[in-house]
Amino acid sequence: MNSELYLNGAHVRSQPYGYSTFVVDVSAGLNRTARGANVLALRVDNSGRNSRWFSGSGIYRHVRLALRDALHFATWGVAISTPEVSASRASVQVDATVSSTRAHAASVAVAVALADPEGRGVARATAQLRVPAAGSATASLRLSVLSPRLWGPDSPSLYQAHLSLTEAVEEAVEEEAAEAEAAEEAVEAEEEGAAAARASGRVLGSRSREIGSRSRVLDSTTESFGTRSLAWVRVRVLNPKPKPKPNPN
Repeated sequence: MNSELYLNGAHVRSQPYGYSTFVVDVSAGLNRTARGANVLALRVDNSGRNSRWFSGSGIYRHVRLALRDALHFATWGVAISTPEVSASRASVQVDATVSSTRAHAASVAVAVALADPEGRGVARATAQLRVPAAGSATASLRLSVLSPRLWGPDSPSLYQAHLSLTEAVEEAVEEEAAEAEAAEEAVEAEEEGAAAARASGRVLGSRSREIGSRSRVLDSTTESFGTRSLAWVRVRVLNPKPKPKPNPN
């Protein structure tokens, strides 16, 4: 089963084999006029010999339209592992890849908050990341969970990793050149007005501009993971327990 994707009548992508998930960035072909409409069409071709059995035809799986900032977590870009696990402590490794379609580099913050199966916060960490223009970069964070609840067939406990991608306000303002220029003109006008007020003996209220004290959220995602270890011996052992020491008596 093959598929063809069209945006506003223009061919965007061909995708063979309908059993695999795929993601397409259609930003370049969007109609951005005020009254312009965008038509996204997906054509499925199930002709010919394509399976050992008749699987039906058509779009019978989810098709989603995702709206993203130019800076965002990459698709399937979050990887979580537990390299060290014991009864008292588990080490959780979170690697998050951030993609950018901006024309210049940007500084962002990647924050991770871990929650136990009941939703209680157990660990938190933040990493600063510099993402190149039209490129990607990966933030690596290491967190510790005390007295972890191990995942296993008898107790499939799952933790949640809540990730957020934020950018300082001054970076966001720089991205919008027109708004920055208008704001600068407004400040100059305000200063000229204040100078005129001082010359006439009037007092105006002052307004301060806080640079770097705020941030905006660009993207967020939540991933589930189990805290577990796996050891290969003669038989496979999940969450191996230490062997009891022999009694010398």
